[in-house]
Amino acid sequence: MQHHFGSKAGLVQACDDFAIGAVLDQARRAAAGDAQQPGFTAQMYPASEASVRYLARALVDGSPAAAELFDSGAELAEKWLSSLCPDRFPAGSGRVRNAAAVMGAMHLGTLVLHTHLSRRAGADVLDREHTTLVSAGIFDVYGAMAEFLATPDAAALRMTPAAEGDRDE
Repeated sequence: MQHHFGSKAGLVQACDDFAIGAVLDQARRAAAGDAQQPGFTAQMYPASEASVRYLARALVDGSPAAAELFDSGAELAEKWLSSLCPDRFPAGSGRVRNAAAVMGAMHLGTLVLHTHLSRRAGADVLDREHTTLVSAGIFDVYGAMAEFLATPDAAALRMTPAAEGDRDE
């Protein structure tokens, strides 16, 4: 181990570079516009299938490579949110940075909590044949939230002090 990697930290770095590097490359390609190409998302999981479980652990352990992946995803989400809703999420604003970070945490949280999701779903959500369970669940939740956000109850919640996080500092 010392001959090849120098230390335990060197071994961890090599594992991060290999396992998380594949996912990070996909995030960079998505940020560069490749995500708009037909079939991009369908190719993402198989290309990084071996890395997904490692990434889940690295997110919990605080790996610098996992932090870089999170930041790359948040930057991509910022661009998407700003292009989708420029009035709500002005580019470079604190509001879009906050929303993108929360969005990243929500989505990557499905990896970190995959054992619990799998138990509830009755199937390993990280196995290739079941990966659509998470994306379908996310779409269903976002759809339900969109319906809720159109109600008077949601309008009342927007006016609470919790909405103060929308300000730029």
